[in-house]
Amino acid sequence: MANDEMLVQIMDMIKGISDELSSFKDDMLSFKDDMLSFKDEVNSRFDKVDERFDGVDTRLDKVEVRLDRIENQVNENYNAIETLMYDQKDMRKDITAIQLRIENKVDKSLSILAEAARSDSDRLHDLESRMQASEDNYVIDEVIQGLKERKLI
Repeated sequence: MANDEMLVQIMDMIKGISDELSSFKDDMLSFKDDMLSFKDEVNSRFDKVDERFDGVDTRLDKVEVRLDRIENQVNENYNAIETLMYDQKDMRKDITAIQLRIENKVDKSLSILAEAARSDSDRLHDLESRMQASEDNYVIDEVIQGLKERKLI
């Protein structure tokens, strides 16, 4: 009888962990979609800025103001990414704790799900780094282009 109760408790724990992993996976997928949407929005904004920079010779002062705004947005994005990185560290700790419980109490298939979640987290970190580098390079290229057009370089 004690074994049955223990089995029920273990099954309840497995169900709880499974629910946590499922919820975490859903959150990560939603977060991924949000990041892709954010990336598309940033790309869309940069495309609009790019269109406005055609024939910039007569509007260079206005462009400088826009570049200041872009720099502020990049700084805000950098701060947001830093926050995400801290959140990611907390998620990794949670994943590690869950993985330890899984490895000690449940079958191999749930362990594979935890590894997949960690891999998604790593891919998200890579995407964030690439987005930051792309944004930084774009701003630098625009400043250099503006200086060339003013014949300062």
